[in-house]
Amino acid sequence: MRRRASRREELPRRVEIPVPAANGPTVLAFGADLDSSACLLAEGRALVAPTGADLDGPGAVDALREVAADLSAGVDGAPGGARGSGLPLIAHDSDAQLRASVCALERDGAHVGVQHHHAHLAATLAEHGENGPAVGVILDGPGLGPDGTVWGGELLVGDAGGYERAGLLFPVRLPGGDVAHLQPWRMACAWLTAATDGEPPSIPVRLAATVSPVSWAAVCEQTRLGVASPLTTCAMRLLDAAAALCGIVAPLGRDGDAARLLALEALPQPERAYEMPLVEEGDAPILVDARPALRALLADLRRGVEMGEVSGRLREGFAVAFATASARIAADRGIGVVVLAGRCFEDEVLLERTATLVAEAGLRPLTPLALPAGDVAVSLGQALVAARSAGRRVADS
Repeated sequence: MRRRASRREELPRRVEIPVPAANGPTVLAFGADLDSSACLLAEGRALVAPTGADLDGPGAVDALREVAADLSAGVDGAPGGARGSGLPLIAHDSDAQLRASVCALERDGAHVGVQHHHAHLAATLAEHGENGPAVGVILDGPGLGPDGTVWGGELLVGDAGGYERAGLLFPVRLPGGDVAHLQPWRMACAWLTAATDGEPPSIPVRLAATVSPVSWAAVCEQTRLGVASPLTTCAMRLLDAAAALCGIVAPLGRDGDAARLLALEALPQPERAYEMPLVEEGDAPILVDARPALRALLADLRRGVEMGEVSGRLREGFAVAFATASARIAADRGIGVVVLAGRCFEDEVLLERTATLVAEAGLRPLTPLALPAGDVAVSLGQALVAARSAGRRVADS
């Protein structure tokens, strides 16, 4: 595989990506709330400008506005914008509540909402100069799905022009919504509740010193009832749950901190993956059932298995399950390309291992290149999806 960027801090002020459709519309995209960036798509090239910040930090939203204004300077009045208005098409996340989306919706012009994980798929295809279709293994943080649930462990089939959901991580509750990433023990509670078929689980030993029985019981009940607990397939939240079970409970400031700390402990465990069975029922999307993996992980911890081995077996479980699922989907659809993207793949060992297994299945893995696996690339994907959407509207008119 070609060399790729791995950290947003290493990125230059702007990254230029050649793209097809030089005669397409001018698009200004506003990216995601984490690893914030903006992208200008015009005249056969995309300029991605990372802000170097998450949008929950002081001054970060203003920084995104400034980056977007700088990118679009001299373009706002240029021909080729949205609906003949002379303005660029404005692309943003389909979740209008995100800070980045609010910035986008402040701008004049036609607006296009783009599903977060679809943007990851489109961005990685573009980095490789590929049009697709491809199977996308998107292991990521949370993003609003069109069904109203919180996505993030997805097997998509498509390209910049559209996608369908061909597989997903087993859905569990997200108790407390966004607060769960700051208190990963909540996700441990949710996953253990799912793994015990709804029976209230007892507090694991490594959490007993930091989580009160009252708080644990309250979140168990919240999870059981689904109160303020949307369904989620988010792979990052599963890794957070595993991290909490391993005792990673220190105050966390950034979404994904627990998962990253767990990844740092991981020791390679080839041939020792925790099992994540694939459930296939008729034409329904493949379900990657991680409940057996959580049960095995907890049993290992109780036997005194070290965190590094546990983390490595979970990582191997992810790689095996999603590589196998993507190969089945690819064979069924006659597709030879698999995109690997999303913030979980910032764990480069997970990325390399999954890519190796995909290649061993006779498929061609595409991994992020100039842009990291995380959300910096989302603005690029949004711009490409919006441009294709505008092209379809013109063709249909």
